[in-house]
Amino acid sequence: MPPAPVDGDRRHHFRLLREALAGWAAGNLQCDAHLPFDAFARGAREALAQATQPGAKRVLVVSSGGPISALIAGVLGAPAAAMVDLNLQMRNTGISEFAFGGKAIRCVSFNGVPHLDLPERRGFVTYS
Repeated sequence: MPPAPVDGDRRHHFRLLREALAGWAAGNLQCDAHLPFDAFARGAREALAQATQPGAKRVLVVSSGGPISALIAGVLGAPAAAMVDLNLQMRNTGISEFAFGGKAIRCVSFNGVPHLDLPERRGFVTYS
């Protein structure tokens, strides 16, 4: 089935995006050009595991909202569907922080924009 046209309606666009992401996360939407959700989330977890190997103290990882929201949902033990809600709330340039030690990785903060938290910069906060 071909995708429905967006026609410039933002709400319609994000409704379609939410439905597509939810179908992908549930394993109901397959596309040869993209990894299945489970493989995508596994890749994000493997990258996090590499970044937090023994001896690592402070690590900066730059990524897009998809892997970050998949990791946050995983760390919180939330279902895959929660990744969709998290992903659609991601702010551009948002900062999320994890603490790691021993066998545990914990979410310390999610989606912060302290670098834009000034009255003259608030207009720069964007979501898509």
